[in-house]
Amino acid sequence: MDTIAAIATPLGAGALGIVRLSGDRAFEVAASFFKSAPPIIEADPWQVLMGKIMDPAENNIPSLTPHPSPLTPSAIIDWAVAVKYAAPKSYTGENSVEITCHGSPLILRTVLKLALAAGAREALPGEFTQRAYLNGKMDLVQAEAICGMIRSSSERAGRLQARILSGSLSAQIKTLAGRIIDILAAADVLLDHPDEPDITDSIRPQALKQSLEKIREEIGILAESFRQSHKIREGLNAVIVGAPNAGKSTLLNALLVKNRAIVSSEPGTTRDTLEEMIEIDGYLIRFIDTAGWRRRPEGDIEALGLERTCQAISAADVLIWVIDGARHRNGADGEVLELIRRESKPAVIVWNKKDAPGFCAGKTLFSDLLIHKEMSLSALRGEGLRELKESLKEYVNGLAPRESETPVLEERQASLLHCAGRDAVSALENLKANRWELVGLELRHGANDLNMMLGEGAVSDEILRSIFSKFCIGK
Repeated sequence: MDTIAAIATPLGAGALGIVRLSGDRAFEVAASFFKSAPPIIEADPWQVLMGKIMDPAENNIPSLTPHPSPLTPSAIIDWAVAVKYAAPKSYTGENSVEITCHGSPLILRTVLKLALAAGAREALPGEFTQRAYLNGKMDLVQAEAICGMIRSSSERAGRLQARILSGSLSAQIKTLAGRIIDILAAADVLLDHPDEPDITDSIRPQALKQSLEKIREEIGILAESFRQSHKIREGLNAVIVGAPNAGKSTLLNALLVKNRAIVSSEPGTTRDTLEEMIEIDGYLIRFIDTAGWRRRPEGDIEALGLERTCQAISAADVLIWVIDGARHRNGADGEVLELIRRESKPAVIVWNKKDAPGFCAGKTLFSDLLIHKEMSLSALRGEGLRELKESLKEYVNGLAPRESETPVLEERQASLLHCAGRDAVSALENLKANRWELVGLELRHGANDLNMMLGEGAVSDEILRSIFSKFCIGK
């Protein structure tokens, strides 16, 4: 394979930066500008070397000579550390070098230019990981988990991706595909030897049916896990609703510990939805503040704000209904109640302003609502916020997969699982009718769908480009 190079650390200045090389000539390319004792070409594999980054052109050093002539201080670009990885025991499965230098963007770009001048090619996004996949170092499910880990925006999402990278999901898929192949082999025997009882008597169609039903069920659970894990990966939508001046914006500011929303005693201050994301105990939660709900909006702008409130409620995972506990018989609260009833969303009911005179958490009859929790707090003073955060954490914990479960986190994988599930259903229908040729056809499709998840068999260049183009350059 040709030799590729890329800056592997994010753009911007930092303490350290990394330039990666991989390919047949990775050692020679690195030796052209990285000067160490011993030279990197002669060093043992997996050895860490301290050396200097030199420009061969400035010091009249032949570009591929590992033994430099006396060096002039002006030719030194940086002091660096290089790690030599010999194939196949490297990330990509190829000869590789990782050079760690000071994290100046100028220095990193210079090192990359020296590598390109010595014959390397700049890597495409995700090309290092693509080579790892092509060289059998990982399957496509694991490769996608690496991209997911890099992009994870919460601790819990990162841990799920790490679980997948460890191979647990791949093992499940391989096991399912293997069980389908076992049933396929039995179906082929029944098809090819229908009149040979000495061969077919040991195969019981009822047992095949039960095995296939179990496989279909397990595939369905895995496919459904994508929808459930979406909240862990992308964040839970917690929409704050209530009557005007109930304290919704004050609550948002208290949760964020900053003044994100404008707060005023004048009703209707919030005209649009405001979104902010925070992490609570490793879970990403998107808080959405909405316009105060009232029966007759004052003007087109407020009407548009209430329309967006309805849209936010429809997209909510959980509602935080803020009620002003210092005011009673607020007609707008009744309308909010009806709105929540129509949407049938789980709700945390918050009786706000517990610090105000005349506060009363009216314990109204909400028996027909999907109430997750009901509590009193003071958003203004920050009292009771811990309980609210705990209730949200408890709710999202109920959605998270157990430690023994590994969910599907990528849409491509979920789509292939749905296809495999449909194939299993069709195979079951044909099995019940003893149409063994069609049973075999559907089972082959199902096994192929699962193998495509792992990247086994013929995977088109278009699919590979689609997967690895999502990666950053240098990974």
